[in-house]
Amino acid sequence: MSIVEGLEKIQIQAWGSLANGIYSGRTLENPSEAYLKTKQLIEEMAENKETTLEAIVLGWLMKHPAMIQPVIGTANEKRILNCQDAARQSALMTREEWYSLYVASRGQLMP
Repeated sequence: MSIVEGLEKIQIQAWGSLANGIYSGRTLENPSEAYLKTKQLIEEMAENKETTLEAIVLGWLMKHPAMIQPVIGTANEKRILNCQDAARQSALMTREEWYSLYVASRGQLMP
């Protein structure tokens, strides 16, 4: 089975899709430049769109061409509520916004 066939037949799930909260409150001791740029961009997008950081992160995953299905893996009520706007953010996210987050997180342009 090729990757393309797999993407057409298999739903991809992303476990730990909120990255243990590193984009929504938890701090890193020695953050990379890519992490700092990504976090700043997520914060700006959330503020401009009047939503949560979690909704932006999950919306980005849901907008991925592979149609990733995020698994949030939390029982924390506040965190669950912070995720409720993700589908809407995915629908509203432009290609430019999606790509800018992709590039920021990789620290380089897409090949």
